[in-house]
Amino acid sequence: LEGVAKMFVCCQKKRVVMDSEESMPIHQLAEQMERFDQNIPWKAVHIEDGTTLGWYRLEDSPVVLAKGTTVMNVPAQTVSQFIFPQTAEASVQSIKTVYDIAKDADVRFQGADQMQVWMRMCLGVSWVQDREILFTMKRYESNGATFFIMTHLSNWDKHPPKPDLVRAHIVHTGGYIIRPLSENSCSVTFLTSADMKGWIPLWLANRFSMTTGRVVTFMRKHIESDSSASVSQSSAF
Repeated sequence: LEGVAKMFVCCQKKRVVMDSEESMPIHQLAEQMERFDQNIPWKAVHIEDGTTLGWYRLEDSPVVLAKGTTVMNVPAQTVSQFIFPQTAEASVQSIKTVYDIAKDADVRFQGADQMQVWMRMCLGVSWVQDREILFTMKRYESNGATFFIMTHLSNWDKHPPKPDLVRAHIVHTGGYIIRPLSENSCSVTFLTSADMKGWIPLWLANRFSMTTGRVVTFMRKHIESDSSASVSQSSAF
């Protein structure tokens, strides 16, 4: 815990961005994700609408740490295909579906298992500037689990910093971990740590921390609803 705390304090106070993650071997990134989940003393963990939510904030730090875990009554492959579709258009739609703060998004694929993402985030208060964030998402499978690993992206020529937006940073490896429970069910965990940068009132930062994990709730409802609709259509024939 002490090492984790020091790392986040360093990222906040010295504005150290973990660019080294961009070139780190993917199995090490997956290991970092699991340590992140295990070593953070998650606060206010509770169950809301079928999702276990957790959050943690270091004192006097704008870094938001959030977690959400849920069980989905669909195959793990169905969730994987939703998070990492085959087209940029489908990826943008998936992002807007699960991130209720996503005002706009853009995606660029880099091979079959990696993509770059730009997202504009509206924090829900008109007098707080919108944020933008750049990250890389990589797909990796290990020991039966599928990892969708989100790391900081330092630059994308198509999306230079914009004067009307504050650029937030991912400060530690996060993303999704999907673990099959049976042929038709799986657990999905979402982990994130973001430095929101700029000015943000404490109460808004706290609210953002405590609710960010809900992305897996939105994802579960959308995927299960689509799956039920597909079953109903199949049964009609």
